[in-house]
Amino acid sequence: NRQRVFTYDINVPEEGFNFTPPTELALILDNTEFSYELYPGAVKTFVINLQNMFNQNVTVQVGGEEFASLPKDRSLLSWITLRSPSSFTVNAQGTSRVILSINVPKEVENGAYYGKIVLNAYEESGEFLSQKKVNVETVIGEVNYNFELTSSNYEKIEGRGIFSAMIKNTGERYIIPKGSLSILDNDGVSIGVYDLLPSSQEWLVPNQETMLIGEIPILEEEGYRYILTIYNNERRLKVLEGELM
Repeated sequence: NRQRVFTYDINVPEEGFNFTPPTELALILDNTEFSYELYPGAVKTFVINLQNMFNQNVTVQVGGEEFASLPKDRSLLSWITLRSPSSFTVNAQGTSRVILSINVPKEVENGAYYGKIVLNAYEESGEFLSQKKVNVETVIGEVNYNFELTSSNYEKIEGRGIFSAMIKNTGERYIIPKGSLSILDNDGVSIGVYDLLPSSQEWLVPNQETMLIGEIPILEEEGYRYILTIYNNERRLKVLEGELM
């Protein structure tokens, strides 16, 4: 049997691939979010497991960072004790872990408290490679969820209708908001329901703002109204109504 082999050159656009930068492989975490419901005087220990998939040994340094919008009395960084070294080496293709404890004060008000654990990876020469941040939340007692709509806007951009809503977290606990927008015509009939997604999937902690944005039909006439339902993940928080044009 004779076989004929054909070869072809295939050009694939560079933007068609999304490769992880090699430096990001120096610090891979198994979890970047920790949330605990605790009580005054409680102690909770947790572990951040990490991998170094880089091709050389790296030095990891551990620190802390506040959420910028939060008042100081809602920070839990002073409650956290690092029970493993603050600086350590992880071999190439190796694993390690960071051990921390949350020590809740005996005298503390109900509410949600926040902080970030920051891990920086460096080459043995001292050159910076990568940074990862871990969100930590502790909830004491009952807390409420709430937000306010600070602004909304409809505009036409490049032949598309765009609706945006600015959301501010006015509750006591973080949210990851998304929206469902129903548009009503002059007769009160819905012309469609459209998703509004946040500009970031990060925790929206109290006092922070984010924009929800989505594509809707181009509206040429006035008199349209909207019904905007805001969710935290899949939990409905509030329904708002207003004039669209």
